[in-house]
Amino acid sequence: MELDLKASVFPLSVVKLNSLDYPQLARILEQKRAMAPGFFNYTPAVLDLQSIDEAPDFNKLKQLLTESGMVPVAIHNASEQQKADASQCGLAILTASQSTNQKQSQPSVKYIEQPVRSGQQIYFPGDLIICAPVGAGAEVIADGNIHIYGALRGRALAGAKGNRSARIYCQQLKAELVSIAGCFQVSEDFPETENKTVEIRLAEDRLQMRTL
Repeated sequence: MELDLKASVFPLSVVKLNSLDYPQLARILEQKRAMAPGFFNYTPAVLDLQSIDEAPDFNKLKQLLTESGMVPVAIHNASEQQKADASQCGLAILTASQSTNQKQSQPSVKYIEQPVRSGQQIYFPGDLIICAPVGAGAEVIADGNIHIYGALRGRALAGAKGNRSARIYCQQLKAELVSIAGCFQVSEDFPETENKTVEIRLAEDRLQMRTL
């Protein structure tokens, strides 16, 4: 056959819009890109329109995301009119059933006992348990949870394939960026944790952090 069509699951970053102030959106995207440029490069992005009632300028939104390094691919939580407008601009429509993660049976675990150094990237399709620090410029990615028994100074991305129940645990939160199921925060948005052990979870499309 000349062409095979197969269903698959890929991690997508979610950009939740709270307003349509395009200059402000451009500034926020530029600030976040400056904090974690590697996260934005060629990253497929979904626009979450749950908080937007009016009709967005999808061409403008696509331009802003593209200029930040991301690749806009779809919208989510949209009205019927928003869906029609987005479709005209070449964006796919994600429904609740498509965006809901299916739990994996018997998730596996990988242990890392050496420090993860700058420039290294580790990915595992299960839970990652790292018994060492994660340095600035390093990136650890898991489809499940991430446990770091040491300082997190780089980037940690849990629930990479959309598992919204995934969590991140670390003994010292000094990260450049953390993400769960595509929802992320950069260091300037972190609450003061005073180098305590921290749990990070996803609740209503926002990351919540609490000390343990």
